Amino acid sequence: MMDTNLFPLWRKPGDEHQPLPGINVELLNAVLQSLDISVVWIRQPFARCLHSLGSGLVDVLNVASYSEEREKYGVYPKKGNKIDVSRRFKYDIYYAFTHKNAATDFDGKTFSQLDGRPVVVEIGASITSKLYGMGISLMEHPHVGSAFKMLEKGRVSAVVTNQYNGLKYMNKNIKRLENPVQEKPYFLVFSHQFYQLHPDTVEHIWFISGQVQDHQYQSILQKYASIPDWPESWQQH
Repeated sequence: MMDTNLFPLWRKPGDEHQPLPGINVELLNAVLQSLDISVVWIRQPFARCLHSLGSGLVDVLNVASYSEEREKYGVYPKKGNKIDVSRRFKYDIYYAFTHKNAATDFDGKTFSQLDGRPVVVEIGASITSKLYGMGISLMEHPHVGSAFKMLEKGRVSAVVTNQYNGLKYMNKNIKRLENPVQEKPYFLVFSHQFYQLHPDTVEHIWFISGQVQDHQYQSILQKYASIPDWPESWQQH
């Protein structure tokens, strides 16, 4: 899993067994609850996570959205030749965040009122190709925090990021546009080596992850949403 501190998705490395360890950690714990499997967490930047998975240095990546390019690193659940969304680990949503005084808008398909300033997205985000396809001026940036600072200073028109990435940067100057830019499934991705050794186990874990998504995901989200002032409390950990 990534080595960032992105509560409520996950906490900093070493906190995977703390109370309220994060949504992704609790989801995986729920998936593995009925199985005799223990987890050793390896925390790395996302690009390194993919490299470790592709090299067989780790068995599973928590988590990644699907792209054909990423299949060289690991195995996704499929039905025939198509990705099997029913066995997803979770759904996630990307939103656009703008300055509260900006006229910038997103109608669900296209951006408007960008005033000649670029939209910012994190380097490596899977939504990047979709944004380029919209024909907008796009800036790729390595740090979402710095992107929001540029937004507050009026240097960019919007920041597009994961809903939880953006939530902790919302303040009196930042607003989230109503329409999501993209809603997409994320998966547990297994190394090719691990899948070859344990195909039945992997297939069963994918099946259980789909069941957990259907029956427990919302309750886990509500649990974290009920934490009072969690953006402030998150910074104290």
